[in-house]
Amino acid sequence: MPTIECPRCRGRGRGDRHPTSGGLNWCFGCRGDGQVNVADPAAVCQRCGGDGRKHDDHPSASGVTTWCLACEGTGHARGDAPLHRCRRCNGDGRGPDPNPWKPRQSDWCLGCGGDGYVTAADPAALCKRCGGDGRTTDRHPTVPDVSRWCLACEGTGYAR
Repeated sequence: MPTIECPRCRGRGRGDRHPTSGGLNWCFGCRGDGQVNVADPAAVCQRCGGDGRKHDDHPSASGVTTWCLACEGTGHARGDAPLHRCRRCNGDGRGPDPNPWKPRQSDWCLGCGGDGYVTAADPAALCKRCGGDGRTTDRHPTVPDVSRWCLACEGTGYAR
């Protein structure tokens, strides 16, 4: 995996409150070292635009309110290469699914985890069950409110 400068702190390794000392000498995106490992430097997170910040709260640090849940503060898509645009949300990371951390908000794509990208070995091999859009008559296995889900491709639109 290539290592790039952390977009959240711009390589400085600080800007967030340190989890133990409380000083502004920590970055939750890179854990203070100024660099992050990403599968594909070109796969910029669609939810935050690549800066690792969004109007989400950090799941474990109560003082961090500008956090991107989709990329976990790295600014880039999670997962292993090769990364391709998610077909369930058309690669924008937003969909009709409930946000796992804010269930009343339906601005999330469960297929890609909100960052707009999925791992697909062959981008031309679309899922036959859903026709490549990640939606069919199945229910999501852990989020019962999501009724238009494809179990075969796990909502990505690509054959597994």
